[in-house]
Amino acid sequence: MASRLLAQIILMGGTYVARAFVQAYQQALVNSARSGGGAGGTARALRGKIGAEEASQILGVTKNAGLKDIYKRYDRLFTANDPSKGGSLYLQAKIHHAKMELEKQAIARGEQPPPPPQMAREPLDGKSDGSGSAGSR
Repeated sequence: MASRLLAQIILMGGTYVARAFVQAYQQALVNSARSGGGAGGTARALRGKIGAEEASQILGVTKNAGLKDIYKRYDRLFTANDPSKGGSLYLQAKIHHAKMELEKQAIARGEQPPPPPQMAREPLDGKSDGSGSAGSR
């Protein structure tokens, strides 16, 4: 008789816990949907939502900073927050979006972006131009 009563108590307790878990899970889904949750929630929250004031605070420049200053601070902060060096991908994303916003505003003010850096090119035929050791034996 005591074992039967104990089994009923355990069964009722398990049912109660399972019901509470289901309710909590349903509430979490509702909260997640409201806040745009999920893995892409942060990306959605950042996309197009950063203003010039916040962008200038993130990069540590004025709202009217020149492109040269923006790029200089961006390179320094982006490199310092590299995840492979123990940095934060979230902070890198914030820094990138801040640069994009300030860059957009600087170009709208009439500043010209600098030309892309020139990359060293190697001959297409694979032959050396005589200055290196490739192909000479």
